[in-house]
Amino acid sequence: MQVAIIAPVDPLVERPGGTRTYVMNLVRSLTASDIDFSLVGVDFDRSDGAPSFDFVPAVVSSKVSSMRFLRGLMKVAKTKTFHEDTIIHAQRPDHLFPFLFREHPAKKICTLHGQMSRSVRERRGVFYGYSYDRLESYSLKKVDHVIAVDKTTLDQFVSNYPFLSKISTLVPVGIDLESWKPRDRSSSRQKFGFEEQKKVVLYVGRLEREKRVDLLIESLPSIRKTMENSTLVIVGDGTQRKELEALANSVAPRQVQFMGFQPTEAVRELMDAADVFCLASDFESGPLVVLESLALGTPVVATDVGRVREFMPDSSTGRVAPRNSEAFAEAVADVLQIERQEISPKCIERAGMFSFQNTFKETVRLYEDLSRMSK
Repeated sequence: MQVAIIAPVDPLVERPGGTRTYVMNLVRSLTASDIDFSLVGVDFDRSDGAPSFDFVPAVVSSKVSSMRFLRGLMKVAKTKTFHEDTIIHAQRPDHLFPFLFREHPAKKICTLHGQMSRSVRERRGVFYGYSYDRLESYSLKKVDHVIAVDKTTLDQFVSNYPFLSKISTLVPVGIDLESWKPRDRSSSRQKFGFEEQKKVVLYVGRLEREKRVDLLIESLPSIRKTMENSTLVIVGDGTQRKELEALANSVAPRQVQFMGFQPTEAVRELMDAADVFCLASDFESGPLVVLESLALGTPVVATDVGRVREFMPDSSTGRVAPRNSEAFAEAVADVLQIERQEISPKCIERAGMFSFQNTFKETVRLYEDLSRMSK
């Protein structure tokens, strides 16, 4: 059995995103196994060398759009042969289209990481949304199996495509717990200049409209009414950055720090140093960033999206808050008043229930089932 992972990921260049985290955890797990695999991805910068496994760049460019990656996959599908014993594992339905179009004999599986159709429409507009929907529909009608990372995503896709009910499996995603162990919190805070008495409210992720970072910024003045020494730190970048910076200057001048993109180790240290991690998204599939924060001992305040209530079934590790600034601020202020040494062990214990090794074992079982079907 061979596995070909399809994802717009450069294994040697860090970029934020839950899909990349999933893919790289899968790559590391496959590397430690006896399964032969390759990654068909992107090369943002050829100067960074080559990974230690079989890597096929579909696109070589510092900027890769979805359409450009699809065109690159068309070339790969035309030039690379995938045999019957290969499992082609894509991370979006439309990324399977080039291999279906070329009628490769390999079995095809797709992981559904969330509501891609909605995301494409919100970011790119109706025309791109319509085009994506056509590719998604065609690809899912030809796929051999789908994996959904959360029940909400699974239910939505089965509702839209009832035939998927017979070829779909829910495989909840965990995190690499070894990589997300608590650091020396005092050193982490000193590194980023966080004063001892400062209460750090942290967001890490893309600065896009559906992430509702604007709600976090609008919540800060109300948070500071209860915890006047609070500050908001925003890590990440995106199309909304300038708009969000203007909003911060308007409603909370000098109280919001934009740090841009940070490498993974810096993100771990920032999460460790923070007093609370916040997420106010309109929709998510995981989000794994909640688990990562909990694993470091940092409580979370998040809206009720994706698997948040599964990760945080009660108030022992944070709060699930409504999507309005006053209620969200109240939840954050409430968590900030809890002593770190009281809440941190409960966060770490909860995160320990969601290991990526469980995800990997179930994924390999699906690979093996598909492999037997091809014989």
